[in-house]
Amino acid sequence: EAGMRSFDKAMPEEINRILTDHCSDVLFCSTRNAVTNLRTEGIINDVYLTGDLMVDSLLYNTDIAEHHSGILDQLELRPQQYSVATVHRESNTIIRENLENIITSFVEADENIVFPIHPRTERFIEEYNLCDMLYECPSIKTIKPLGHLDFLKLIKNAKKIITDSGGLQREAFFAGKKCVTVFDYVVWPETMVQGRNVL
Repeated sequence: EAGMRSFDKAMPEEINRILTDHCSDVLFCSTRNAVTNLRTEGIINDVYLTGDLMVDSLLYNTDIAEHHSGILDQLELRPQQYSVATVHRESNTIIRENLENIITSFVEADENIVFPIHPRTERFIEEYNLCDMLYECPSIKTIKPLGHLDFLKLIKNAKKIITDSGGLQREAFFAGKKCVTVFDYVVWPETMVQGRNVL
């Protein structure tokens, strides 16, 4: 993630990226924006635009997942007949109003949603008494977090991704899936081209 910036220093990931970039001897950037960000911060030597390794990983592992994962059969899902949702950001979980609004939106969407629940999210769903609303909704399939290959197959066959995850925004983009970001901003603005990621 050399040079990648969300410009939100309240996020620990952002501080880690900045510190790591300024301590590094060589930086391999995935986008032109990342190179520009480093130049703005005074880092110009040994900066290389190499492309995004996540694309290579996604292409390689999606093919493996397609042949080896049985997640669609296990969850009784048909391709393009469901959306995948993930929620884990601190501001979306510890603030009751935010989490309740997100869960309410899922329920009111009246579409099939597969929702692998992050442990922190699950804890706050219980703490805020949102269990009945979520778990009794027939169109929402709540599941435990998945391994990488099962999750890739789930993404590849989904019609849409709903997330607050920066990494998943990029995976959705590379997989050609429409993404709805439930956060204050889009972490990777490059994914917003052609309306493929909407805030």
